[in-house]
Amino acid sequence: MNGSISLPPPNSDCIIIHDLNRTIESSAVSSVLELVVLITNSASAHLYWVDSATNELRLVSASSASEDCRIHRVSLQFSATTEPAILRAGDPGYDSFPETAISQVSSLLVSPIRAEEKLAGILTLSRKDSRRYGTADIGTAAKAADALAAAMRELEREREVDSLRAKLRSAHRKNTLLEKRLAERKLVERAKGLLQVHYEWTEEDAYYHLRRTSRQQRTPMAVIAQMVIDVIAAKEAEGERMSA
Repeated sequence: MNGSISLPPPNSDCIIIHDLNRTIESSAVSSVLELVVLITNSASAHLYWVDSATNELRLVSASSASEDCRIHRVSLQFSATTEPAILRAGDPGYDSFPETAISQVSSLLVSPIRAEEKLAGILTLSRKDSRRYGTADIGTAAKAADALAAAMRELEREREVDSLRAKLRSAHRKNTLLEKRLAERKLVERAKGLLQVHYEWTEEDAYYHLRRTSRQQRTPMAVIAQMVIDVIAAKEAEGERMSA
């Protein structure tokens, strides 16, 4: 049984990428992989997930029995009617799976994972001994695929929530910065107005004084403006006290 998996022509359809250095951390996914390895007496399990932006199938998680190594990208094509497949050396598509390049794999069970009638990922189980996968193993893999799809959907929702929270935090920081700049601008405008009134300066002269003082003292203009406001306010209070 080799299903409808086949090697694609050059530059076609999907690229499957196996890289254990880029796997995700998900206890739900890891638990399902470990359980399906145990139930089916497999050597290892791998979950690949579709990256819709690049049309690539990327390894997102592997069972603890998986061997740690990195290999080159290899092409893999799925048709819309792909069903679970049991592949052995010499079957079409067998060499497309990274697991067969990592170690001696006697048989490979490939279970597609679908979401909304589209390929969302694939689950692969591998054996190194002479035992063949059977119908019961295919059924177990299919159930595991459904559980993995649910776990990945939940993970994606969590990521969406995290992304939204990050955007909200960024928007809050920008809003706070704008409010701060507006408050500083109001201080500068108020200080300019007071300088114009008390010293009969032009608006340009008042602004130039604030800017020059800010540069000379290496102090933000808003701080200088507040100092001007405080000094003039003190002078006005002193004038009122003297005239009383």
